[in-house]
Amino acid sequence: MSANPYEAPRSALADPVEVHDETGFLDTPRRVPASHGGKWVSAAWEMFKSTPAVWLLVALMYVGMLYGTRFVPYVGILGVTFLFPYFYGVLILLADGIRRGRGADLGAAMAALVPHMSALAVLGLVYIAISVVSAVVAYVPLMGLDSLGILIGRVPVVGKEFYIAAAIRWVILIPMGFLLHYSHNLVILHGRTPLQAMRTSFAACLRNIPAFLYFSMVLVGLVIGATLPLLLGWFVLLPVMLLINYVSYRDIFFAPSGNGAPQAAGNA
Repeated sequence: MSANPYEAPRSALADPVEVHDETGFLDTPRRVPASHGGKWVSAAWEMFKSTPAVWLLVALMYVGMLYGTRFVPYVGILGVTFLFPYFYGVLILLADGIRRGRGADLGAAMAALVPHMSALAVLGLVYIAISVVSAVVAYVPLMGLDSLGILIGRVPVVGKEFYIAAAIRWVILIPMGFLLHYSHNLVILHGRTPLQAMRTSFAACLRNIPAFLYFSMVLVGLVIGATLPLLLGWFVLLPVMLLINYVSYRDIFFAPSGNGAPQAAGNA
């Protein structure tokens, strides 16, 4: 500190310091090693094993939501898209309750969601906007305006153009999806506004692309293994996949445990 009381304060230039609140939550999401993409699967598996009936029920809810609204006229996939933040909100609250030793209480999780309904509705509208924009950019130039019927559940003509358009759409969806990947967690568990949550979610995903790529490679093998025995492996794989969001959030947004493994278990 300078002896001159009138001198403007100065600070040394340095990398940003990760600040965390009383729960251990990091204001700046950390970059984890690429190998943690595989550890996320292990952590999700351990959480699934602790209460398999709960997560099988959650997976059935997901499948029901995914396919049930397709039969509602003029709603289709867009209706499912809008509901995603609410579904993930329930999943996150159940997972957080189990991790804290409070057990899985679906009624309590849904009640805890109520104060965040408007913020989650904003995220749902962003989901829809991303879905519509990506479809317009990818499908319309190659397949015409009729191809947008896919947004309400109409099956398009499958041909070379469809596969090319679908690939283009995924290229668009992945970086745009960074905005939303952890937004539900940040809104519900940390009181962030939708804009703050999307900005932080994007930064977290961008910093951890190697871990997500590693996880994707592991997932390919798991999908093949789950599909071979008459699809029976999906009764385990789907719940585990749904839990990846929560365990990776705990890994990226919280200070590492002693062994550096994702903090899917234990108390904050």
